[in-house]
Amino acid sequence: MRPAFLINDLQNGGAERLVKDIAIQMGKYDDIDPIVILANDIGELKPELEASDVELISLDVDVSTTSIPSGVRALSALLQERDVDLVHSHLSFSHVIGRLACARRSVPHVATYHNVREHKTLAKQLAERATRPLSKRIVCVSEGVRQSYSNTKNMEVIYNAIDVETFNERVTEADTTGLELDLSDDTMILLNVARCVEQKRQQDLIEAMDYLAHDDIHLFIVGNGPRRSFLEELVAKKGLDDQVTVTGYVEAIEPYYAIADVFVSSSSMEGLPTTHIEAMAAELPIVSTNIPGVREIVKEGTNGFLSAVGEPRMLSSRIELVIEEGHSFGKHGYDLARSQFSIDSIAEQHVKLYREINNRSVTYT
Repeated sequence: MRPAFLINDLQNGGAERLVKDIAIQMGKYDDIDPIVILANDIGELKPELEASDVELISLDVDVSTTSIPSGVRALSALLQERDVDLVHSHLSFSHVIGRLACARRSVPHVATYHNVREHKTLAKQLAERATRPLSKRIVCVSEGVRQSYSNTKNMEVIYNAIDVETFNERVTEADTTGLELDLSDDTMILLNVARCVEQKRQQDLIEAMDYLAHDDIHLFIVGNGPRRSFLEELVAKKGLDDQVTVTGYVEAIEPYYAIADVFVSSSSMEGLPTTHIEAMAAELPIVSTNIPGVREIVKEGTNGFLSAVGEPRMLSSRIELVIEEGHSFGKHGYDLARSQFSIDSIAEQHVKLYREINNRSVTYT
């Protein structure tokens, strides 16, 4: 069986990492020959996929509304050339061109929704709604994502995942030289890994630093984005330059997980955040927000604590609780990640779905 994964590009995001990891995992099956199709031939994750046995193809089209017709034509031509059994798309642009091209070539289509419905712009919602009936099945990365849609017909939940054991090994072996800066061995390190965008609300983490009773704490915000300068200005305004570091884009994330003591998030909206799974794979306790998707990862009092969105004081109290009570949270989180969010089990669920769809397609014919 040859499934084709379709995604906008391979920049370092949760959806992109999932496609890369699932494709590589499926490539280990004797009877599965996956390919990955990019709309645009860019992305930091390309080298890892190119080093595997998975074929990587680019349509070389821009990811924009005006490029939808050219994207459909390019994908349709590719599907005519290749013996593809099914196309599985990720992210809105790829959903639209994937559905239209698959309908043209009578190839089954599957879509994965990575975010709750409210996250999409109106234009994306309209395009998605118009083409949704063309998908044989829609996979949601969490129950929270599925429940955000009023019509859940043909929707099922398959969680996001990572290669938990491999990620744990990379964290353990990571070179942390220079990351500690002038921090003492007793410094408690908080880690946030997220793009600097409004949805992530990292300003709440910075505000929370004012309420922490522990003085020797340092917060690393690892990520880039349009609100980075705003966050840096807030840090300076509050006189927290010695306690908060906004790193911008980094080549390797594992060293930051290696030096961290607690993973923190203040996001207002998530599907099923891969960074939280990475934190569990790195054996870190988690303090995050009480929102759909996150609630399926963070079990209160077991691997972390939850806080209301937009409440820095509550965030700080939950961080204090983890410092005082969370000595076993990291181990529990790692066990949970291995049992529910490992790439091998999630890949197997995808393969089962593909086989079911292909068998149905044969029956219909």
